[in-house]
Amino acid sequence: MKSTVAVLSSDSVNRYGYRFSLGALEDATWQNVPYGIPSNISHDRHRLIGWIQLLGLYFEPHMAKSVGMFLTAENQIDSENIYKRFYNHIIKEQKQIEKEYYKEFIPLIENHVSSEKEFLYSGCAAYVDSNIVAKIFPKLDLLRNNDRDKLIPIDKLLKDFNYHGQGIFFHKYLKLSIFAHQYFRRSLSRINNFHFIFLDAFMSLSNNTDIKMKIAIDFDMIGYSPSYSENHELEYWYGPTYNDNIEQIKQGLSIYKNDEIESIMSNLERLEVEWTINENEHTLQSEEVRTLDKPALGDKYGCRYVHSIYLSDKKIFDHFDGAVRIYDEDLFLERSYCNMTEFGRRSDYNKLFRIDGKLPIEEWKTLTTHYYQGNRLIYEYFNIELDDFNRKEDIGPEDISNFVPYSMKEGDGVRLLYSYHEKNETKDVISISNYDTITTSNGEHSAIEFNIVEIKKLLQKENVDLKIPKSLCLIQSKDAYWNIPLLFHGGKYGSNQAMKTLIAIKEIVNKYIEKGAHKVISFTLGWNLEEKEVRISVAGHVKDIADWMLSCPPFPATRSQVNIWLEHQSKYLKRFNYKNIPDISSIIKGDGVLFFDRKNVGNDTNIRFKNTKNGLNYEMKIPKDKPYISKLIKKGDLFIAPAFIYEDVICSKTNHDYMDSPYSALFDNNITKIVQKCSVLGAFWSDYSSVI
Repeated sequence: MKSTVAVLSSDSVNRYGYRFSLGALEDATWQNVPYGIPSNISHDRHRLIGWIQLLGLYFEPHMAKSVGMFLTAENQIDSENIYKRFYNHIIKEQKQIEKEYYKEFIPLIENHVSSEKEFLYSGCAAYVDSNIVAKIFPKLDLLRNNDRDKLIPIDKLLKDFNYHGQGIFFHKYLKLSIFAHQYFRRSLSRINNFHFIFLDAFMSLSNNTDIKMKIAIDFDMIGYSPSYSENHELEYWYGPTYNDNIEQIKQGLSIYKNDEIESIMSNLERLEVEWTINENEHTLQSEEVRTLDKPALGDKYGCRYVHSIYLSDKKIFDHFDGAVRIYDEDLFLERSYCNMTEFGRRSDYNKLFRIDGKLPIEEWKTLTTHYYQGNRLIYEYFNIELDDFNRKEDIGPEDISNFVPYSMKEGDGVRLLYSYHEKNETKDVISISNYDTITTSNGEHSAIEFNIVEIKKLLQKENVDLKIPKSLCLIQSKDAYWNIPLLFHGGKYGSNQAMKTLIAIKEIVNKYIEKGAHKVISFTLGWNLEEKEVRISVAGHVKDIADWMLSCPPFPATRSQVNIWLEHQSKYLKRFNYKNIPDISSIIKGDGVLFFDRKNVGNDTNIRFKNTKNGLNYEMKIPKDKPYISKLIKKGDLFIAPAFIYEDVICSKTNHDYMDSPYSALFDNNITKIVQKCSVLGAFWSDYSSVI
């Protein structure tokens, strides 16, 4: 399974003008750990692309981001695993909501539903049953049957219903709701959300007396209004600003095609637009042609269609309607190779809305664009540049971040990850929960950095034993970075014990500062919080970490204390200038740990170590196609930091194993570590030379 860091949301104001509070982001994580949530292309539940395992909140100056790990399949077994999770998620979600609302909902409809009814939650708790709306609201059925397109006039619909938003209408007196037609939904499917940006814009015109509006209703679905929940889709589609010179558009057919990536994202192959002109009457027909991927409607393919009539002498549209054309598999295969004018009208035509009267051009533009929500080609047709919000700026090969993407300096402020995990049943006062993994000629080994011994020595003074298994490889990299492994604190008062460990780390940080060392560290402390384990991971320059520690309140011991603690962190980090560093994907790991993932020099060069009379030396050949590496090294921007596996280290005072010695080379004068035996692990790139 391939795993990638995913930013899900943040506490900053989004393009719709609202923001999620830290409390809301934290609660979403709490509710979904450890289960996770499905990830779909363009919010379409029929287009599962992977799974998101939520982690928690990542704090940087002026912003907190909700983060998780995005899991995608690398083989058939992975794919089956993801689909199994997805189906279990849907079943669990539906059963939980049905159980919550069944007792109040069923008595309202039990005289009308059949034994074939199916529960569905889609904006509201609802039951799907053939013609259920007509049975409960026969007046609507009469209105439908009086219209040749089976549409309901909006003015008559709103006599008994209020439009609540997102395609759902609440009855004014009963706790029941009805829905816009299912073909307004993504992939025309009831398990998906509506394209509600269009529906909300459409219904906003309901008070306009210059137009008559009609809409198609889903007569096979009835909802329970009190269960309504607003959906948030962080996908931005805005109203266009193209010009009003409709009459200048030339007669004829235009075809716009998606590139490969956009075709995958939108599930659309092309957009066809045809204008015909008869004196002052300009008629538009436009139809999407989707890809040949498996459709959501069994073997049926649905394509959105728009028809409009513009009167150039009056500068208004006097007719505008939208529909979906449904093709069976054989017919659609033929349609995919023909354009609209060649193919003719050979589909199952389903009209969804209609507007007649005096529709202003600006309203028509907005509605047309939003009806084709998810289709970027409509912007291309009207010569509007659509922001590529996900574009990542390319960096040159000579950029230092290619070699040290996790680089941090004094003044950058700390980075903090607050995450939730399954409850840890360990009873030890303190234990190392996770280890790094290294590969040698003898295979893979669990490893930690040797400096963990200094934390062990400080904790021993507090009568706390941090056990370091003898089987571990103890490594030391001669660079400016140190990853302290996850330290879990068991027992009833885990948060208190974690604060004691923080004090021990604080002593080490202050000692580095006292010695004038440029040192950047990461550490992670964990404990159980109610039914989950919480992990707090911190990374930064020792001077920034020391400053953070001075203001850090006690770790939360109960859920009610969490938001106060998180708000404090957010407020603290506002004192620093915003910098989108380090690269988030290079420092966040799926176990809730901020980790400096060093890059091996051997991946970019040919490096060889050898022992000489003067000690360990190395030879390095830089490929001819990478001359920038030499330039960075000569400028002093890039350094080579050798790394070792310490196999036998003794204390200079006791001549015994340094790990068991009560003395510390960091804290005690005239004490040194004597490395009796070690082996070369390799070399890593660094932005600083060797330090203490």
